[in-house]
Amino acid sequence: MYFVNEKIYLFVDFFKKIFDENNHFMYYVMGGDLVTAKQVIEMGLAYAGKSQRDLAQALGWTPQLLNNRIKTGKFSVEEWEAIAKAIGSDLRIGFRFPDGKET
Repeated sequence: MYFVNEKIYLFVDFFKKIFDENNHFMYYVMGGDLVTAKQVIEMGLAYAGKSQRDLAQALGWTPQLLNNRIKTGKFSVEEWEAIAKAIGSDLRIGFRFPDGKET
């Protein structure tokens, strides 16, 4: 996953996505450790200097709705794209194979 903002480069090579059966994002895998969607969003917001209220407003959601969605950690790919845009980054979804090949 690559973000336009080089400041968020720490996410780049360490995260992979895991989706549930409804194609909702569940977790990133960072160096073998599970990182929740909440942690990814909190890190992105902190780096971008934005609050959850700012993000909710950018998404057209109430702060309560965003908070509830963050608690469950389930976001569609389209919602992840909107979140990335709201914090000034880009979203790239792909696969990384054990031999290093990426798509």
